[in-house]
Amino acid sequence: MADEPAIGVEVKATLEGDDVARELSALGLSGDGAQRQTIWFFDALDEDGELRLLTASIIVRLRQKKQGGKWTSTVKLRPAALDRLLDDFAPGSEAFGGDYKVEYDWSATPVLAASMDGKVKDDELAEVLTGAGDVGDLLSAEQHRLPREAGDPRPFRGLRPAGPVSALRWDDVTTRRLDDLRAEHWTYGREQRTFLELSLRAPDLEQAGEKRTLLLDDLADLGLSPDPDAPPKTETVLRDLLGA
Repeated sequence: MADEPAIGVEVKATLEGDDVARELSALGLSGDGAQRQTIWFFDALDEDGELRLLTASIIVRLRQKKQGGKWTSTVKLRPAALDRLLDDFAPGSEAFGGDYKVEYDWSATPVLAASMDGKVKDDELAEVLTGAGDVGDLLSAEQHRLPREAGDPRPFRGLRPAGPVSALRWDDVTTRRLDDLRAEHWTYGREQRTFLELSLRAPDLEQAGEKRTLLLDDLADLGLSPDPDAPPKTETVLRDLLGA
């Protein structure tokens, strides 16, 4: 990896199960101090019953960052191929301001991801969330470009909404050895399945590895054990809600 450009890293640890209340208490988190968000994902099943976008390494998400607030959209390639991220889409590119980033997602192992954010046209949102509209109409020209650069020319047709996911978010979460954590608690579906994800950012893989070790050690001290083999929570949500 020495020849690669400097790429930031987001380290993630996900706790799942029926003991989320104890996990929140162990971390000193309560709903009173959280930002309430709503999240929707989009995908479709192909002829083999697989998630078409996820199989093509594409994720589409809408997020309302606070109740009654504006919505933002995200198109993400994960895993992204570094040799396909060129020119405007190269790591470190400032062509799209702060709307575009390339970083590693590190849950079980580091996976390169490229994502583009955009503002949502609120007048078309309701139809899209009920499945009557096309989520592609809510995405910017730059968000449409990103998967085309990666080799998928028309990925956003015929997608189904998966949601809503109710999220509680805390910034500046601390543990014994870390003070720069973020936590998100997701709840969704008829069975009210839940996840609690802790995350932090580091400037490179070496520092990310050191911080990840501290995070896992701190969680172990609290009696909390993330499943290292669990799939990304986005994949789990999509499979649960779309029946893959």
